[in-house]
Amino acid sequence: YPDKKYNLIITGSLFDGFSVFDTSQHLIKHFKLKPWEQTRCILKTEPYKYLVFTNGHPGIYLFNAKNFQLTTLNKNITKSFTSTDGYFTYVQPLTDTTAALFCNNTVFIIHHTTTNITFTQLPIQKTYSSAIVDDKKRLWLGETGKYFILSIKNFVQGTPFGIQEKIFYLPQNTVTKCFYQDIEKNMWMGTEKGLYKLNSETGAIMRVWKKKDGL
Repeated sequence: YPDKKYNLIITGSLFDGFSVFDTSQHLIKHFKLKPWEQTRCILKTEPYKYLVFTNGHPGIYLFNAKNFQLTTLNKNITKSFTSTDGYFTYVQPLTDTTAALFCNNTVFIIHHTTTNITFTQLPIQKTYSSAIVDDKKRLWLGETGKYFILSIKNFVQGTPFGIQEKIFYLPQNTVTKCFYQDIEKNMWMGTEKGLYKLNSETGAIMRVWKKKDGL
């Protein structure tokens, strides 16, 4: 995680905790975690404070870069997905106080303030291969042979409600790998069988680039 404002770079590793560098790549401090804890993603919650997510128990740490203290969060959110088949994959900031925490088989909305951090699990029962939250607070999930758009705006605002869902089908065995929304709000989806440009409003496929197009 690069924090340009405070000239810090926080990097995680698979088996050796995480390290803090300055922008000249000088190592400031290394934090060694338990051998089974792979650092998966990092979220800045406020100045000099970061959440560090690992795939082992306890799983979530609060790192204070001002005094270099590391605190274990007593948030047993991993009850909903066991440590053997569930793991964090990516965290995406949504607003100044909310973020989406993606796991391989569920999604959490994080609400963070200076005094409290809460996790709300979305009622999603899918094993997905790619995900993103767009500018309209809709969740896009990709699976093999299909992708979904789910409305989660009220979850982001802290008011749970039933998720509305749209399903789009792809050619058989097409595995979605990633989503990206560009500065013009176009939605792109990378798959093992080509690059898709999607209508960010409706979700419909606008164009597909494959090997014959130079990929």
